[in-house]
Amino acid sequence: MKMDRLDEQQLVEQFRARIKEIERDISQSNDILDLVRQSDHAALKYVRYTGHNLDHAVKLLHKTAKLWDDWELNGLSYETDIPAEYMALDYFFEAGVNRLGNPIGILRRRFGIPGIDSICKKIIALFGKYHVLDKQDTTNSFEGTLIVDCQDCKWENYMIGPCLVRDLLHLIQSFPSNVDHLIFHEVPWAARTAMSWALKLAPSSIRNSIHFTTNETILEFVSRENLPPFMANGQFTVNQLSKYAPKCLPWKDLAEKKFKLDEKKRNMAQKMLENYLYQESKWIMYA
Repeated sequence: MKMDRLDEQQLVEQFRARIKEIERDISQSNDILDLVRQSDHAALKYVRYTGHNLDHAVKLLHKTAKLWDDWELNGLSYETDIPAEYMALDYFFEAGVNRLGNPIGILRRRFGIPGIDSICKKIIALFGKYHVLDKQDTTNSFEGTLIVDCQDCKWENYMIGPCLVRDLLHLIQSFPSNVDHLIFHEVPWAARTAMSWALKLAPSSIRNSIHFTTNETILEFVSRENLPPFMANGQFTVNQLSKYAPKCLPWKDLAEKKFKLDEKKRNMAQKMLENYLYQESKWIMYA
């Protein structure tokens, strides 16, 4: 039964009144709880996604807020807290839309050193929050495509597959949202075997959205016009994140101030980033 706006607004107020039930498990300065308190749009996402069942809505909100605490995401912003070097390398690329008209986020799996995986999780979570809770749209829930691009990975340093799968599944299940497709692109065969086992733990509703693709088969889900040049000779050349680039801090400053990596991990990551920037600049010079 479709509810009118007045009924939904009453449910939103009841939903907000129940936030106190979960506050004892959550940090005092939790971005998700603050957003739901302030934004009717964000609160409605939880109410609508759970079929107007407030018990389920409160449980899901607790899950999202707890994830924000556990992954140390409070105080981070999609618009300002993705490292400047990551944009220069297109390490996270917000492309066009999938064949259903929903946004595409692409994580380029390029590093195999301590600390980087935690940043991967943070960036994807911020992308999800931006499109699910921050954007003022009229849909009942967000649907989109997440792509993990593994073209630059060597099989011997890509055994992080099961951990990445676990984190992505946990993230998807913690949002008042669905996902059109979770795509693992050009995965080395050894990692694909390990990841396939991890995917068996996913609920069927999510498992049916997961795909392994090549540069040929990915076009079934996303047109060439909406893919970046490094995937299937795509034609979407401007990373949507570039509009935020002037506000973004260099990696080392951000890692120290907000990502909370120790000095050893920051230095290792900085060297790896500098090496990739150097290699890409040589490729551009001689191309």
